[in-house]
Order: sequence, then structure tokens, then C-alpha cells
Amino acid sequence: MAPVAASPTPIATLLPAVTPTTAPKDKKAAARKRFEAVYTVVRDELLADFRKHNMPEEAIDYYRRVRTPTACLPLIRCS
Repeated sequence: MAPVAASPTPIATLLPAVTPTTAPKDKKAAARKRFEAVYTVVRDELLADFRKHNMPEEAIDYYRRVRTPTACLPLIRCS
């Protein structure tokens, strides 16, 4: 068996460091925007279901005013 010659180029070259394309702050803002968009859809469907089951309009109005994305977000752990 013939000896294998060493290659003049390294087998594995080091890749340059890849910087993240978005900062964590941007990711958090994007996640919040997606949450708010989905939340409004779910809230509207829930309020329609409340009406379908003859929930008092006063209670529905309370839920619409109190349960907003900005009121819910402090409950979410942002770490």
C-alpha cells in the first residue's frame, strides 16, 4: 500500500465568526408583535363566543377593556 501524501491545504478551514442578524431586542419586539396580532384574533373569537352563549354585554365589555395585550404582557416572563 502506497503512503498518502499530505495535502497542502488544511482539511477543515475555519469559518469566519457569524454575527447574529437580529439582536435579542429585535427578536423580542418581533415576538411581541406576533403575539399582539394573534391575541386580537383569539380575543375577538372569544368575545363572539361569549355573545353566542348570552353572556351579559357588561361582562363582555369588561373582558374587552381589561384583557389587552399590554395588560397581559407583564405576566409573561421576559428573560
